[in-house]
Amino acid sequence: MRRSKIEMAMPATRIEALSPRNAQAGVAWLGAIALASTVGCSSSDKATSSSASAAVKSATASAAPAAPPPPKGVKVTFDGKEMMFDNAWVYQANGPVIRLSTKPYDCKGDLPKGTVTLDFALTPGPGGKHFATGKPVAVRLTYSQQDTDKKIPVDNWENGAQAAIQPFEGKAGEIVKGTLNIDYSGEADGKKFTYKGFGGFEAKACEATDDLGHFAAQETAPDSPVAGSIDGKPFKGQTFLADVTAMDDYAWVADIYVVEGEASCKDKYDLSSGKKPSMMFRPLGANSREKLTGSPQHADVSIGRGGKIESNSWSNEAWVQFDELSFTADATVKGKLAVTSKKVPQGGKDFVDVTAAGTFTAKVCR
Repeated sequence: MRRSKIEMAMPATRIEALSPRNAQAGVAWLGAIALASTVGCSSSDKATSSSASAAVKSATASAAPAAPPPPKGVKVTFDGKEMMFDNAWVYQANGPVIRLSTKPYDCKGDLPKGTVTLDFALTPGPGGKHFATGKPVAVRLTYSQQDTDKKIPVDNWENGAQAAIQPFEGKAGEIVKGTLNIDYSGEADGKKFTYKGFGGFEAKACEATDDLGHFAAQETAPDSPVAGSIDGKPFKGQTFLADVTAMDDYAWVADIYVVEGEASCKDKYDLSSGKKPSMMFRPLGANSREKLTGSPQHADVSIGRGGKIESNSWSNEAWVQFDELSFTADATVKGKLAVTSKKVPQGGKDFVDVTAAGTFTAKVCR
């Protein structure tokens, strides 16, 4: 799969639970009560009723309009070609994956011919809630086609899409609701392209959630510098670096280095090769156009030690939350993070026992 030279995203739209019609109905109900109370009442009762009526009018005047519900289905334009993804379901691939498609599917058998799909995984995240909090979370999208000629320049990308997923329990047959925003552009084979889309979906879970060895990261992080253990040995972060990559007018945090010992920006290549003991977090949503701050985001984790890099091939037991972002050299980024990973029987040598959490203030390296 190929990725473009440059990525971008726009903030996801937040869904409000209360519709304008429901809000108006509630005000009308209160008004009816106030009106009924004036019939056959004393003057003092009427005065009280008048006050209540005035309060209702005040509430009506000050009530903010609720956001409209998202459109049904996700309409996406791929470099000028429009597609409607108005079908959705959840399947399991080492955890829940939401699939949007252009044709219906009943969770059985092969996909219909001519189907185009968009997939994104929901890793365990904080407390095993799969980032399903209703808040925007950056996701990696994969585009696939079945027996069609609807090819696109880049069919796998990150930092170009945000999902807002409502809480779900992970039961078979459950309906998982959410929205998806796509605003992604780049260049491939010397040609520029743009993908844009937005909409809502209701995805049926084909089976119960099974994370197959994943372990949820801690739901919160302590208000102290990152510390924990690697394969049972204590680990304490002393130096924090943010490796920022830039291209044209676009910049993103490629890695957060949590170093056990002293380090500077000139050491980042030694860190990336494992010559210094460190944890490396690769976050989503931390770029100059997306700037998802104040809530946990997906992150991959690698461990550097003994002159080599060790990574859990799933690397989905972590999250990073940025509270302050900057992409200027020598500036700082602040936030918190957590990771929990354990060896499993089918893991192999690359799997590492890691538990760590805490805060970081990282110097920007460019």
